[in-house]
Amino acid sequence: MDSHATEHPVGGHEESRVELKPIIGFGVILIVVTAFSFLFVWFMLDFLQMNQTRKDVPLSALANPDPIPPAPRLQVSPGQDLQLSRRHEGEVLTSYRWVNKEAGIVSIPVEQAINVLAAKGLPARSE
Repeated sequence: MDSHATEHPVGGHEESRVELKPIIGFGVILIVVTAFSFLFVWFMLDFLQMNQTRKDVPLSALANPDPIPPAPRLQVSPGQDLQLSRRHEGEVLTSYRWVNKEAGIVSIPVEQAINVLAAKGLPARSE
């Protein structure tokens, strides 16, 4: 056998004992820190809930919650708007109506206006 080899003790067990005082101290500290953490979180949630209820105050009647955006606004149904616009223009261009009744100004259909203008002729400048 090699003289440098270490020999193991024959049989038996370890004589040193585990000390319970540090283990129990660690457990107590762990419980205390956990309790303080729980209380801190509980008070913080209560504080935040209290602040949130203060912010949920109803708005004043003067406050406008849905302000109208500035022009130009987006159309909701552009196809329908175009049809209504063309129908209105068609009615204006093809019907008789008063523009100003007191002044005697009348709107006539475009076709009628073209025929009247063709019969009378355009006014010419005098030189």
